[in-house]
Amino acid sequence: MLLQKFFSTARKLQSRVREIKKSHARSSLWPMVRDMHLKENPVCEACGSDKTLQVHHVLPFHLEPKLELEPDNLVTLCMDEFDCHLSIGHGGSFQHYNPSVVEDCKKFKLAKIDERNGMLAEIKQNRLKD
Repeated sequence: MLLQKFFSTARKLQSRVREIKKSHARSSLWPMVRDMHLKENPVCEACGSDKTLQVHHVLPFHLEPKLELEPDNLVTLCMDEFDCHLSIGHGGSFQHYNPSVVEDCKKFKLAKIDERNGMLAEIKQNRLKD
């Protein structure tokens, strides 16, 4: 359990560092759009958590910068118990992305607890390299 907590904290830190590195390329409107999205979508769309929420781009910002502020390209994911941002949004690696993240969030939310690990393995297989 302690080791799992350590890795979870390390992943959260890694995510924050990535966001800081990208901040110079972001639109000056991004913080406002992100905050508005989180206000309108205050829980993780995959697991329902309201802790450690992040706004994930369905099509990554660096691949489709014109969609950075587009509400239809945004999904709320968490870095809580299931690390939904990493596991569902990126298929387990921040070097990848999941083009089916919206559909996978819906399936994950409806799945039984014992089915979720299998779903995460399938998402990992279907992820795309950035």
